[in-house]
Amino acid sequence: MHRYNFSRFSPLVLLMALVFVASACIYTSPDGTEYDIVDVYPGQNLQSIINAHPEETIFALHAGTYYGQHLQPKNSQRFIGGVHGPTIFNGNGGSAPAFTANLNVRNVLIKGIEFTNYNPWSYGAVIDASSQNWNSSSWDTPTDWAMRDLYIHDNGGAGDSAGLEVGSGSVVRNVRIERSNGLGIFGHGRNITIRDSRIVDNARGASNVYYHSGGMKLVIAQDVKVLNNEVAGNNGPGIWFDINGDNNTIAGNNIYDNSLAGIHYEISRGAQIRNNTLTNNAQNDTRGWFHQAQLTVSSSYNVSVTGNRVQNGPGGITVIDQRSLRSADLYSTPSWGRLYENGNLAMWRSENVTVTGNTLSNTGRSGATAGSYESSGSNVYSTTNFSGNSFSGNNTFYWGTGDNYGQAVGSNDGAR
Repeated sequence: MHRYNFSRFSPLVLLMALVFVASACIYTSPDGTEYDIVDVYPGQNLQSIINAHPEETIFALHAGTYYGQHLQPKNSQRFIGGVHGPTIFNGNGGSAPAFTANLNVRNVLIKGIEFTNYNPWSYGAVIDASSQNWNSSSWDTPTDWAMRDLYIHDNGGAGDSAGLEVGSGSVVRNVRIERSNGLGIFGHGRNITIRDSRIVDNARGASNVYYHSGGMKLVIAQDVKVLNNEVAGNNGPGIWFDINGDNNTIAGNNIYDNSLAGIHYEISRGAQIRNNTLTNNAQNDTRGWFHQAQLTVSSSYNVSVTGNRVQNGPGGITVIDQRSLRSADLYSTPSWGRLYENGNLAMWRSENVTVTGNTLSNTGRSGATAGSYESSGSNVYSTTNFSGNSFSGNNTFYWGTGDNYGQAVGSNDGAR
């Protein structure tokens, strides 16, 4: 008789102390629903086993190394590793994902597995839970994948790939992603949660850190929660939202030693950025100006930055208006990248940004600016509120137009 503990991750309470009496059996949940449970061992053909079993099957992955796995699950199947010891997926250098949603497989759970030695292709990932192509004209059906207690590490592949790609409904919890050649996490969609995870030393092979790199980059992402993660030592930004983000929360994260900004919120709106600790980020940003900051709000509006602790870096908290830099290609941008107001196309801009209750120490420059080309008609100065922040050590506060940061208005002021 085999006894397995699959607690903590099932919404149905069915994975609480299951007892197996054979290599395949049936579990009846408290609500009377029956689920197949299948023991799986290294050396077996996992895809054939998946194909032979229905949706909602639970696969118990026994300890050992599973080589060259590239799996297409069915809806609501669950893959639980760590049975009697570590479960390791070694990709044998293959480029296809270990698991893929294929844009429409829903409600899959992956738990307790280690992934290494995959080489995902361009914009691919070791685990691909995406719900749509990134340039899709609609949100499509969510995949609702859950990924918990995973270790994704030392994977190669294209510099624009990722350890994990999320989609609408994805839940990522207690996942370690380390030493990827591409990003730690890439994704797009709605209702995504990334929490209690460790995203460290990724984007090692990024070809252009200013375009596609970092610990995590979420594009066209709305209603996202990034909570209580450790994001450190990545090549590029730590946490990056880009293009048409809305109603996103970045809170309680420890973000340090990333080569570009610790948090970059760009061409988006509607963010709550609160209670994060940012240390020693943006040391390798060669662009200068206000980009070299630990927390940057760029061409985004209705953003609240509050309760953050920012320390020891070349920049603190900056708000940048770059509206005209987006105007030239505005009408050729696909619909998901356009900003509409009252049915009309509008340009992204920095407005209604509140920076209050933050603590900054030895962070160099902070403040708000519009480049000389964007200064005409910019509302960044009249609608940005820096107030109630605490400055100590080496800080300078700037408020004004131009590539030379405008006029410094005080070393420890920060009230506008």
